[in-house]
Amino acid sequence: MFYPPMSLAAEINYCPRCGNAISHQTRFGKVRPICPQCGWIYFPDPKVAAAVLVEQNGRVLLVRRVNQPQRGKWTLPAGFVDAGEDPARAAERECLEETGLNVRVTSVMDVIAGLEHPRGANFLIVYRAEILGGQLAARDDVDAAEFFPLDNLPPLAFEATQHVLETFKRSNVQTFKPATAMNIRPAAESDAVAIADLCNQLGYLSTPEDIARRLYQIGQFEHNALFVAEMDGRVAGWIHVIAFSLPEMDLHAEIGGLVVDEAQRSLGLGRLLVARAEAWAREHECSEIRVRCNVIRTRAHNFYECIGYENIKSQHTFRKQL
Repeated sequence: MFYPPMSLAAEINYCPRCGNAISHQTRFGKVRPICPQCGWIYFPDPKVAAAVLVEQNGRVLLVRRVNQPQRGKWTLPAGFVDAGEDPARAAERECLEETGLNVRVTSVMDVIAGLEHPRGANFLIVYRAEILGGQLAARDDVDAAEFFPLDNLPPLAFEATQHVLETFKRSNVQTFKPATAMNIRPAAESDAVAIADLCNQLGYLSTPEDIARRLYQIGQFEHNALFVAEMDGRVAGWIHVIAFSLPEMDLHAEIGGLVVDEAQRSLGLGRLLVARAEAWAREHECSEIRVRCNVIRTRAHNFYECIGYENIKSQHTFRKQL
């Protein structure tokens, strides 16, 4: 991929240290602005920009520019790194400012050197990132923010954007293969092995025999349900929901547990499972639905806030063995 040579030209007339007029002299092999009074030498720093590639359900997040160059065309959420700012934090900040989504950088994807236009960056650092929360909405210097499938992209603003997306598509063919079927259904005894595996991923060690016994117990109570999410016929998640009344509170529902397979996250299964639990709660005439999260599971906190749940209190949990 070709990029024009970098240009670090910048005009400086006075010394920022002493205020004396700048002259130009040969230093370290080239003509540089220097201060004849205090000896300060100007070494121009390259401009660095940071971008994020965010994928959800086989689609990538793009934003449409409102400013020139390439006004009206699409690119990755990106922006310049401020002086002293960590580039990864800059990428997260720019994504939040432009799209309303709070993301977390997970890895470096690419570093591209070159200046595509006079107002551009000399280096672009591209990160992979995952969504933690927020509400998708175009803000700042973009007028649209949408997820697009890689085989149906809008007009792209820059060669760097096209290069990143083409590289990502080639190296992640399976990632962008849409699931042939997603299905939410009540759990069955035959799901015990898969549910046990999912419990173990979350640190709740269980055997298939344990799960089969608990499934039977859950099935004995009308106001108690366990649903599983299937992807291509394989169980990839589960959710438990229960309804009950308290002396101080009308009938309400509570999510007892939610697990999505580590290899299938960010595909929307968690949202589908929660939506099914909410529908079950409405069917049982519950006034509201709640969920309790361990304080260390910050990703779960962000997930629930992202889908409309409000953090109403913190509490301690006590237990006694019987």
